Amino acid sequence: MVNIQVLTLSDCIERQQKIKQQLDNLSLSFSFFYGVDGRNGEHSLFSKYNKELRLAQGKPQLNKGELGCFASHYLLWEKCIELQNPILVLEDDAILDTELFLNFITNIDVKNSTLECVRLFESKRQDIELGVKSDVKLSDTLTATWHDKGFSSATGYYLTPAGAEKLLKYADVWQMEVDNYMDRFWEHDVLPFGVYPPCLTNDESLESNIHPNKKRSKRTRVERLKSEWFNCKEIVARTAYNFRLSL
Repeated sequence: MVNIQVLTLSDCIERQQKIKQQLDNLSLSFSFFYGVDGRNGEHSLFSKYNKELRLAQGKPQLNKGELGCFASHYLLWEKCIELQNPILVLEDDAILDTELFLNFITNIDVKNSTLECVRLFESKRQDIELGVKSDVKLSDTLTATWHDKGFSSATGYYLTPAGAEKLLKYADVWQMEVDNYMDRFWEHDVLPFGVYPPCLTNDESLESNIHPNKKRSKRTRVERLKSEWFNCKEIVARTAYNFRLSL
């Protein structure tokens, strides 16, 4: 059985109760992993954040909540390598599809070296194409499906030690949110698989612990141009990577 790690913060009691109830109902063992709360100030891992690279993208600077989220997932990747076994990461606002989630847990082949990381939710990006590369059948009802774009979330994912090593290798310098970093498969080479049909979503009724309850300042024209240029380069790199792997 895959090691389930529920990412939470120490004071998020309501969230912990909700996810615990779901997993208990499935008779699944799990551990709470208490992450880095960026609201409490600095953390040693925050030194990996490069403000200049972020500025060059024309994007708003990451806030402490976003840095804490990155640090928390980073520590989970390290834990995966320490355990030398795959883990399944769930953020504490996950809502499980009982039947499909249990199906995934039961049928994921931990020895399949192709599936280094599998997202368990529906991609939040637009115009997704599936099946760019060969899909992996998990059961009669579940398939690990190749996506041509990232997922724009980290609510729940399966990760192997090999995948964790790749993610850590290119995460020595942080310049974006952790989910966007995980989406840059052309950089770290962790192939973009998602389970279909999705077996979880996130509870949108819960208040975010990452984003502050205030609007970001309006970006200047120069910042918008930098952002558009950065996005264009990302699209070219992603398209080229997908093309190479589709040959």
